[in-house]
Parts: sequence; structure tokens; C-alpha cells
Amino acid sequence: MSSSRNIICATRAIKNIEFIKHSVPQNVTKKDLEELANLPPEVLQTLHTRSSFHDIVKNNELVHFLENIKIPSPKEPGPNALFNAPLFNGTLVFVQIIFNRPTLPPFFLDPFDLQTAIVYTRMALIPIQRYAEQYGIPPTVNVAPAITQFSVTLPAATSNFSGDDLRGWVKEIVANNGLANSCIVVLCHTSGPQHAASGGFLGYHGMTDNKIPFIFCKVRGNNWTVDDSASNYVGVLSHEISEMVVDPAANLSNPEVCDGCAGNCGDFWADCFDTSSNFLGGSKTIPPTFSYSFFINSIIKRDAIDPMSNESCALNSIGQMAACSYAMRQVPFLFTENLTDAIKMVKDARLVPNVIDESIAEASKDPQHSSTQQTVQELSPSVIPWIDDQSPEGGHWLPEGSPVTMHVSHHPQP
Repeated sequence: MSSSRNIICATRAIKNIEFIKHSVPQNVTKKDLEELANLPPEVLQTLHTRSSFHDIVKNNELVHFLENIKIPSPKEPGPNALFNAPLFNGTLVFVQIIFNRPTLPPFFLDPFDLQTAIVYTRMALIPIQRYAEQYGIPPTVNVAPAITQFSVTLPAATSNFSGDDLRGWVKEIVANNGLANSCIVVLCHTSGPQHAASGGFLGYHGMTDNKIPFIFCKVRGNNWTVDDSASNYVGVLSHEISEMVVDPAANLSNPEVCDGCAGNCGDFWADCFDTSSNFLGGSKTIPPTFSYSFFINSIIKRDAIDPMSNESCALNSIGQMAACSYAMRQVPFLFTENLTDAIKMVKDARLVPNVIDESIAEASKDPQHSSTQQTVQELSPSVIPWIDDQSPEGGHWLPEGSPVTMHVSHHPQP
């Protein structure tokens, strides 16, 4: 995959349409809404940036409505705020859709390729969850090891399926299999039946009306590998998993955290890892110029999002490389009222790194604060602090047993 093959995520387009559907007045007909929904995804994903709609919408009532309503832009938090909605906690369930069509044999994704995608996802969830921690309470996400099958019948050999069809299937899959706290993942091969609105995008994530998150991805090729050097499936899959984890409701509460680094902002960055999920570096092409085991679409740094951007793109002052290509960060130093509480928060991984960093910056200005030392192993065997030393790599990991400084406030309680 090169930077020329843009990954177009349609979640922003879906969010815009869903907001309009739930806000439109009764004098706008279903046919008019369908006409709007059938516009190209690259148009739909910019509706929140438009001031005029006469060139894309025929119905005057709908034009008037769109010109007088403010479609929300991506949410950007203040320096100490979490996002409005919680991150995803649950299990990713990969579903093999079996398409039955008149006069044609059933069509389905190769189960060996689908199992490869599951193996990849199990590895990719390690960095995805760590990157996602900067956006909220650290998530816990697993992947079901087995493939779930689901059979559908299309009315004609050339039939496509709609977003409403997909949502209905997701609800049936969950009900039929007794699933809870799950996100349904559907990979649809480009050689088979297609999503009716998928001409301009490769994937999106959404949520059904009964609160079931799902992921849809267009994939290609065969004989898949975990490193996906042929760019058959990993780019869009990692993109949608990452964005679903941060924004499971897909309802404008949280931003799309990959769009700023992979496709929708005019550039492409991937983060590459070894088999132990150690960060090796970022790359604008897949395969990169160095040896790697797997990659994910880059997740933009929380503090690098341009608050004036309608697409959650990177600040010009930071640049896309610094905003997108960086090592995973775990919970670093803490500033708290009590050392026991500090250690507990490290073990529970309850704090967001950016918020912690800001607390320490404030603490360093206060003559009444002091420090105490603990070792990495004493804090938590599974937590290895990250030191931001302003190096080109962005910092380094402290090995187990290294001394770390815990800032402890001695402010009197009010």
C-alpha cells in the first residue's frame, strides 16, 4: 500500500446522514432522504463543512433545512477533558457472510483468509488498545477465536445489499448466537456482492438501533498473510477497529482517530511492529523499507488534532509525521495526593497520559511537592513507563527494575 492508495473511511459520511435523518422535519420525504443518502461518500463526508446545498439536493425544503442546521463537527477535548462517550470494551466477532443468489453458487470469503485476519487482529489489538488509552479510560478488547457463519439470500444474481440490510443482519447474528458486549466484523470481498453505497470508500463502523457496534470492510486478494505486504485487508481493518474502539457509538460524540493519518486528510501513515508488538517505526508505504511483522493504520496523537479541522486532521505546526508516527505510550509519571493511590492508578491504568503529563508540569512549578522513588516492578509487573526524552524516536521504554520518580503532593486537604 502506498500513499497514493488512499483509505477512504465512510464513517464520517454515515454519521452525517444519521444526524440528518434524526433531525429532519416531517415535510421532507423518505424519497428525498434516500436521494441524499445515495450521494457519493466523498460528498456525504463533507456535509458538515458546507454552507450551500443547492448543487447537490433538489428538494427546496431539504435545502432550507440543511442550510439552517449545524451538523456537528468532530469533538475535540480541552486539555484535561476526556471525550463525551466511553471507549469500547468487549469482543470482536468475525462473521463469514454466506451470500445465496439465484442461479449462482453461494459466495463467501475464504475461511483461511478470515482466520488469518483473526490472528492478525489478536496481535494488532495490543498496540491499538495502548494508543487508544490517550482518548479515554483504557479499553479492554478481545477477539473471538472462532468464525461465526451467517447465511443471507439476495433476490437476484446481481443484487447488492444496503446499509439497512447490514444492520439487520448484525442484529440477527447477535440474537442467534446469544452474543453480548460484542462488535460484529464483516469483511466483504470485492469479487462478490457489494454494499450498495461502497463505490467511494473501503469501510466504516456503525451501531444498530439496539446499540450493537459493527465494522464493515471491503477486502481483496487471497492467500492473506499477517504482515499483509500485498495490502489486501489490514489497512482498512485496523483503521475501522481503531476508530470503533475510540468511537463505538459512531454518533458524533468522539472523533475518527485514523482519518487524520490514513487517507481522509490526504496522506497515509502506518505504524509497524515486530512479533512482540515493539514499535519499529512509521512508514508511508507498505511494505516499508525495513523488516516488520505487522502494521496498523496510524492513530493520530490526541494533542495533534487540529481543533479547526472538520476531518480531525493534524495541526500544521506539528505535521503529519510527528502526529502519526510515534511509539505507544503507557501510563508514565503520576501527580497525586497519595503514593498508595498513585501505585493503584498505575496498576489499574486509569489515567490518560496527556492529563498526567499536564499534572506533572503543574506540579513541577509548586515548591510544596516532593518525590519518592519506586521501581517499575514494584509499581506493576505489566506496566513499563515511557520516558519522553525529546529524542527523534519520541522517547524510550524503561526496563523492568529501573527507578522511576513518583510525584506526590503534600497540599493540605481543604
